[in-house]
Amino acid sequence: MAEKTIVVDEKTVSFEGLFNLQDLFKVVNDWIYDKGYYGEEKKHEEIAEEHGKTINLKIEVPKPLTDYAKSVIEITFKAANITEEVIELDGHKTKLSKGSITLKLMASLITDYEDRWEGKPWMFLVRLFVDKFVYKFYTAKYEHVIEKDFKELHDCVKSFLNLQKTSYASNN
Repeated sequence: MAEKTIVVDEKTVSFEGLFNLQDLFKVVNDWIYDKGYYGEEKKHEEIAEEHGKTINLKIEVPKPLTDYAKSVIEITFKAANITEEVIELDGHKTKLSKGSITLKLMASLITDYEDRWEGKPWMFLVRLFVDKFVYKFYTAKYEHVIEKDFKELHDCVKSFLNLQKTSYASNN
């Protein structure tokens, strides 16, 4: 069985106001593929309510680092009270969403994700020894890579939302 080590515990980015939902998804998607990750959608739910639409989305973004270790960033997206608004921006009518967004991000390191060391009980003990004393230095290096990638994604989402806040503040 693969072992999961949480490298960066859950961090939250929140936003309320006018935003372009498609552009937010594009920014996150572009970052995922530019960094060599690939997205696996685990949950997608849209609920239409009388005060607006609610969207719940959970994506796992894995990236193999070696044949023994991989990085996984979990993105949980919740948008609540989403309504569509049309505003005039630079002489053009633009359709935007209004509501609140909460993104929760968490990063972890998964070792032995192909279960190569789990065939027999004695192999499990050997793996524990190898993880503790041999691969310890490698996994520490991978944890730094994961932290760096996580910080980049967190900063990318935060800057995009801050840009939305300043761009559409006068029209709100």
